[in-house]
Amino acid sequence: MIKMKKKLPAILVAFMILIVPFILAFSDVQPDTPYSDAIDSLSANGILEGFPDDTFRPDDEITRAEFCKIIVTVFGDSSADNTSGGSEVFPDIGSHWAREYIIAAANLGYINGFSDGRFGPDEKITCEQAIAIVVRAVSGNKGSYPVDYLAFAMGEGISSGVPVITGRNITRGETAQIIYNILDRRAFEEQERAIMAALTNDDRNQGAAQSGNMPMPNPSSAPPGYMILEESAPLMDVQTPANEMGFYSHEWGFHNTEEYLTNSENNFKSPVTSPLSTFSLDVNTASYSLVRASLQSGRVPDRGAVKIEEIVNYFQYDLEGPVNGDPFNVTTEVQVCPWNEDHYLAMVALQGYDIERDAMPPSNLVFLMDISGSMFPPNRLPLAQRAMCLLVDELRPQDTVTIVVYASSTGTVLEATSGSEKDTIRNAIYSLRAGGSTNGAGGILLAYEEARKNFIEGGNNRVILCTDGDFNVGVSSVSALEDLITEQRESGIFLSILGFGMGNIKDNKMETLATRGNGNYAYIDNLREAKKVLIDDMTGTIFTIAKDVKLQVEFNPETVEAYRLIGYEKRLLNDEDFSDDTKDAGEMGAGHSMIAFYEIVPAGTGEYESSGLTYQTVQTTGSTELMRIELRYKAPDSDTSILMEPVVVTGLADEPPSETFCFASAVVEWGLLLSDSDYKGSANITRVMQRAFENRGADTFGYRAEFVQLADLSNLIIFRNAG
Repeated sequence: MIKMKKKLPAILVAFMILIVPFILAFSDVQPDTPYSDAIDSLSANGILEGFPDDTFRPDDEITRAEFCKIIVTVFGDSSADNTSGGSEVFPDIGSHWAREYIIAAANLGYINGFSDGRFGPDEKITCEQAIAIVVRAVSGNKGSYPVDYLAFAMGEGISSGVPVITGRNITRGETAQIIYNILDRRAFEEQERAIMAALTNDDRNQGAAQSGNMPMPNPSSAPPGYMILEESAPLMDVQTPANEMGFYSHEWGFHNTEEYLTNSENNFKSPVTSPLSTFSLDVNTASYSLVRASLQSGRVPDRGAVKIEEIVNYFQYDLEGPVNGDPFNVTTEVQVCPWNEDHYLAMVALQGYDIERDAMPPSNLVFLMDISGSMFPPNRLPLAQRAMCLLVDELRPQDTVTIVVYASSTGTVLEATSGSEKDTIRNAIYSLRAGGSTNGAGGILLAYEEARKNFIEGGNNRVILCTDGDFNVGVSSVSALEDLITEQRESGIFLSILGFGMGNIKDNKMETLATRGNGNYAYIDNLREAKKVLIDDMTGTIFTIAKDVKLQVEFNPETVEAYRLIGYEKRLLNDEDFSDDTKDAGEMGAGHSMIAFYEIVPAGTGEYESSGLTYQTVQTTGSTELMRIELRYKAPDSDTSILMEPVVVTGLADEPPSETFCFASAVVEWGLLLSDSDYKGSANITRVMQRAFENRGADTFGYRAEFVQLADLSNLIIFRNAG
C-alpha cells in the first residue's frame, strides 16, 4: 500500500511543491510515466512513499482502507479525539490495520460506508467513491452522490488529469495525482494572496488614467465582495459549480438569458448532384467549455451550445506538421464509422506550424474589458481579471498592453505599457469594478483606435475582448455588430474574444464578432481554462499564421453514394466562394490543429438514391478514388489567396485506426449524442468513454482525461436518467 510519511502542515506542503526539484523517487516511475510529476513531488515532500523494493506501482488499484488512511493523514487528523467510537462505527473493521484511520474519517465526516452498514476496507475503491471522500475532506458535503461530487471535483480541478469513470477502480498513480492537484491549487492560491498583499490600494490605481465619464474608484470603497481579491478576504472560489455560488439565483439578480446561434445539422448529399463540399476553417473552442460548465452545474446543455466542430477542435492532436514551406499540413484517414458499420468515416486534419514564444514578433495587445453591471458575479469580471493577469505573466519587454474598458461609457484605463511593467498592468486590471449598462460598440471602436495608435509593422496587433456579450447600449444587434467589426478588421488588427459567465452568455454575438474580426473565440469557465487558452495555447490564441482558410472536398460518385459533413453548419460556403478572395473565412493560429469528419455512404448500398436529371446525364471518369481535397489560405498580411496542392484520398485505411482518429471520433460521437442528432445511428455513451479512455495518449495537460470525466458526468445527468 502507499505509506504515508509524517504529515506536514498543509500550507508548507503547498509551497514546497513549487520549489522541490524533480527527482526520480521510484525505479518504476520515469519522466514519461503517467502521474510521474505528482508521484515524485509528493514523495520528495515527504507525503508518501512506495514499497521496500523501491517501486511505487502506479497502475495498481488501491483499497478503500488505503485510500482512507491517505486522506486522513494528508487532510485530516488521526489523533485520539477523532479515533474514539470503537469498532461499532462499522461492523467489518474489527482489528483491521487501518481501523483508527477509518474511524477518524467517519468522525470527520469523510466517509459514510455502504447502505448495509459495512465499510468494506479491503475492497477496491472506485473513482466516484474516492472523489466523494476527498471532496468531503477538503470542502464538505456537496449534495447528491455521486453526480454533485464528480461535478464539484471537476470544477475545482481536484480530479484534473484523472480519467474518472463511474464504477472503475482508481489506481495508486491516480490517487497521487488527486492529492497533488489539491496541494498545487493551495500553492497557487497562496501565491495569488502574496501578490495581492503586495499591491496596496494606492498601488492598484497608479497609472489608471481616467477618460470621459468612466469612474475609477479606489477598491477600498467597494462593498464586501464587490472587488476581486481584497487583501483581507480569501480568494473568491471562482471554480465552484454555479448552483452553489448562486450565479443563476436572485442573489445576483440575473435570469437565464443565454443566446445561441441555431443549428440545422448538415444532411447527406449525393455527389451526383452536389459533388463539392466547401467550408471555412473553424478553430473556436467555446462550445466545449460551455457544455462543460452546463454539465458541472447540473444542467443539460442548450442544443445551440453544442457545436461538434468546436468540441472536437478543443483538443490538440499528434499530427504531422508542415514540411515544405506551407503554414500547415493536411492529414487524412478513412475508417469504418463507429456508429454505423455500413458507412465510412473520413477524417480531414490540418496541423499549423508552431513558433517559439521568444521567436514571436512583438505584440501590440489591447485588453478590452467589459465592466458593465452584468459582469459583476465572480465568474465574470473577477475571473476575467485573474485570467488576463495570467497572460501578463507571459509578456516580454517588447510587447505592449493597453487597457480599454466599457460600461455606460468607455475609457482608456492604461496607455500602451511595456510587458516588463507587469505590476503596473496588474494594478490597472485589478482596479476595475463592474457597474452600469453596456456600450460594447463604443468600447470596440476605442480599442481599435488604441490598437491603430500603437500599430507595430510586422508585429502581432490584436484586441482581446473579455465579455459576456450582453451589449445593450448603442449598436447592439448581431447584424450591426457584424458590420462594425467587418469594417474594423481592414486595419490589419486581429480580434480574440474570451467569453465569461453562465446564465447571461451571448454566444451568438461573440461568435459573430470573432468570425468577422479575423479572430478566435473561447469561453472561460474557470481559471484552468484561462491557463489553457492564454498560456498552454498562447501562441495559437494570439498569433495568426494564416487567414481566410477554406477547404473544398470533391467526392467521386463512382465510389461514394452520399456524404455528410459533421458540424461546421455556420461555416458552409458556396462552391464558388472557394476561389473568391473577397469572401471571408476562418483564421488559424500558430500550433493549432483542425479536424473535420465526413460520414460517407459507399456506392452501391442503395440508401440514398439520387434523383434523376432531366436535362443532363452524369459521366464519370472511372476513378477508384474516394475524394480529393483542396485548400486555400492567405498570409496574415496579404489579400491574395494561395492554393495548396490537392490531397487525394483513395479509400479505407489498410491499418487499424490511429490514436488521433479514435479519440477525435469518440468526441464526435459524444457530440452526436449531446445534440440528439438525427444521424447518431448506434452512438453509445459507454463506447464513447471506453474509446476515449483507451486513446488518451500522452495527455500532457490532462485535457483528454477530463473529457472522459465529462462524458461520464453527461451519462449520469442525461443519458442514464433518460432511460
